[in-house]
Parts: sequence; C-alpha cells; structure tokens
Amino acid sequence: MDDHIRQYGERVRLISKAAPDYSLAVQASAAIVAHTDPNDTSQEWVKDKKYSDQVKDQVGNPGFSLVNVVTGQALRHAPAAREPVQMVPYNRDVLDINFMWSESHDLGMVTGQ
Repeated sequence: MDDHIRQYGERVRLISKAAPDYSLAVQASAAIVAHTDPNDTSQEWVKDKKYSDQVKDQVGNPGFSLVNVVTGQALRHAPAAREPVQMVPYNRDVLDINFMWSESHDLGMVTGQ
C-alpha cells in the first residue's frame, strides 16, 4: 500500500513536542504515540495537500490530510472533546473537513523524511 500512498505528497514524521523521542504511529487501527524508530514505517505519514487551495484555517494556513503510509488510513479529528483522534479509511477524492489539519508558524520538531 505504501508506494501508492507516498505519491500523495511529502512524507513526514509527527514528533511529540513534549517528548521528542516519541512519534505518532498507527497500531491496530488506532493512532498511538510510540518511541521514535526511524525503521518503523507505521510512524510515516504523507501530507496530502490536494485541497490546500480550498481549505484554510482561521489565519489562512493551508489545510492538508495526514495519511499513514502503512495503513492508508487518515487521521480524523475526534468526534468530541476529550476523545481520541480516529484512524479511518481515506478517500482522497472526497473533501471532508474532518480530515483537514494545518500547521502553525511554530513547527516545533516537525521533520520531513
């Protein structure tokens, strides 16, 4: 699956700002925080900017989807406060605002791979 997903855009690793030795990964269809392992492809994400011209945040930053390279699932906003984000099947041909994320100007430890 990962070669197809990688064509969507830039590969990124989502590193915890509070604990830089931890990254966002997928395990059993759930987003988890795992000890950073450069060889763990479940920690690889693709930043899909297909709708970035159409979707902006409150300050004008472009929106993008985050798709896990291994599962092809996308990170979806939590349905309610204090609930975890969700990993759900991704259809890049459907614009769903619940899949859209944006970056602040303070990128912290975000790195490209």
